This record gives sequence, structure tokens and C-alpha cells, in this order.
Amino acid sequence: MVRTKEGVVRVDTTGTGVGRGVYVCPRSGCWDSVFTGRRLENSLRARICRADLDSLADSVRRLNLA
Repeated sequence: MVRTKEGVVRVDTTGTGVGRGVYVCPRSGCWDSVFTGRRLENSLRARICRADLDSLADSVRRLNLA
């Protein structure tokens, strides 16, 4: 996951996105913990609204990462 300088948070499957990034292991349990609580917000130092979290979770599901 990466937060760009514009504040957009997105899934970065290459690990080369520019911005503040966090690595998440590919196991579904790891991804589940990312989308609960404020772990992702704390790691990326950004507030993320529920709709954006849901969108990120959908992106992960489409990539079959979770």
C-alpha cells in the first residue's frame, strides 16, 4: 500500500510506488488486520474514510491477494 504526495492511498503490487508505503504479507489474515482498526492509517500517517477503505479492500479482492 502507498500514500502518494497527493494523499491518495492505493494498492501497490510492485512495491515501487512513490510516497509513504507499507508492506503487508500476502496471507489473508494480514490483509484482514489492515482493514480493521487504525493500523493502516497509523502506518501511512493519513486519515482514510470508510468508503476508501472499502474500495481498497475491493481492489485487494480483485487481485486475489486476500
